[in-house]
Amino acid sequence: MTLKTWSNFSKKINSTLQPTGQSRDYTVYLKENTSIEKPVFILGTGIDAGINYCQCFGNYYFVDDIVMISADQVEVHCTLDVLATHKTAIEGYSAYIERSASAFNNMLSDPLVGGSQRIFREERASQSIFGINEDSSGVYVLGVIGGYGSGTGGISYYCLDENELGDALDFMFTDGHYTDILTDMMVKSFFNPFQYIVSLRWYPLNKGPFGTLTYTKIKYGWWETANTYGKINNITLVGAGDLTIPSPGYVDFRSYDPRFTQYLVELPTVGSVYLDPSILNEAGITVTVGLSCDIATGQTTVTLDKYVGSLLRGRIGKYQGQLGASIPLAQVNGEMGSIISNGTALGVGIASKNPAAIIGSIGGVVGSYNPPPSMLGNWGSRSSFASMTRTAITVRSYETTENPTVHHGRPLNEVRTINTLTGYIKCSNASIALAAPDTETQAVNNYLNSGFYYE
Repeated sequence: MTLKTWSNFSKKINSTLQPTGQSRDYTVYLKENTSIEKPVFILGTGIDAGINYCQCFGNYYFVDDIVMISADQVEVHCTLDVLATHKTAIEGYSAYIERSASAFNNMLSDPLVGGSQRIFREERASQSIFGINEDSSGVYVLGVIGGYGSGTGGISYYCLDENELGDALDFMFTDGHYTDILTDMMVKSFFNPFQYIVSLRWYPLNKGPFGTLTYTKIKYGWWETANTYGKINNITLVGAGDLTIPSPGYVDFRSYDPRFTQYLVELPTVGSVYLDPSILNEAGITVTVGLSCDIATGQTTVTLDKYVGSLLRGRIGKYQGQLGASIPLAQVNGEMGSIISNGTALGVGIASKNPAAIIGSIGGVVGSYNPPPSMLGNWGSRSSFASMTRTAITVRSYETTENPTVHHGRPLNEVRTINTLTGYIKCSNASIALAAPDTETQAVNNYLNSGFYYE
């Protein structure tokens, strides 16, 4: 019989690769009591000592050893290469492919990729939900009971800048405005203009978000101001805008895997919330931030909604917050002289455009009352309100190991015919039928299910 041999042929043990170069052929004999799977061939001593691969009976073999048994004979000990031998059957076999080096789904999670806690990339995008209407100087919303065209619950709300607020409060603190009835000290001791103001809040906005204002005089009880001020017609302040979502550091499954990618959204009046990265990874997605604020109390509701195109896909979250600074007021009887003296300090605070100074000055006005006043409203719970109308999103990408494409393939999870793929392949529950002994069939299926190279 003829033994085809190759010298220095290089291949992986779990590969279907067959030699393509010219073979060197020898006439050999099969040793008695040997097997086809592990044959021993006998031939003359003229064999090339460098052979490492051979073919006989249509089978391919690895050469394990060459043993000299006499002065003119040697034995070639071999092991069957089942993948190369049955390559034709394997390449036409269709199986469920778990992993493949040549075709894979980038968005399927790969458990072989490990991660670290080191951030290698961080991107942040910020925008205002009120567009250009945010303003660090802010405006003041003054709630006055009664008055012209009263709003909710008989209370009218006015949107004032710092100069307008100073002018409106000056009307209250100047006793010359009340000479027609305050000539008697007894009347003065009972009159308190603060009783007509039920709330005062500072918002980090300009007047734009408050809509069309109706300019009218403010009426405190029986008296009205000489000047007109912008009365708010809608007690609900509404803003909305689309999030600018930064691109993550990956373009595969790691872009939505929280081990490797994290999204932190800073919501106005609420604070920071983490979002599932898979929510923000869908193609064509738009995330809209909506804010609704009750201007009387500052209570806000912030929503995150997910759109694909114009289609609403669902609500990501709904949150509660507080917008602006509440400035405390008193509603008690007081002595007019004390109010007037402290009103000067209040005017200085307003002129400085400093809400903290205004709060402190009004605290001085309130503190002049005897007995101690009851307070309407609460101190602001946050030290700074200047950025409360802005929303931002930060994406952090964490380092990972490399995708093991060449040696372990990538997830595919599809039924494919083997010859449509190349390189590393791992099947799931492959059970190929071969016209071969059962041991060879089992060996081939074991290779297919544990991973092999189709070459």
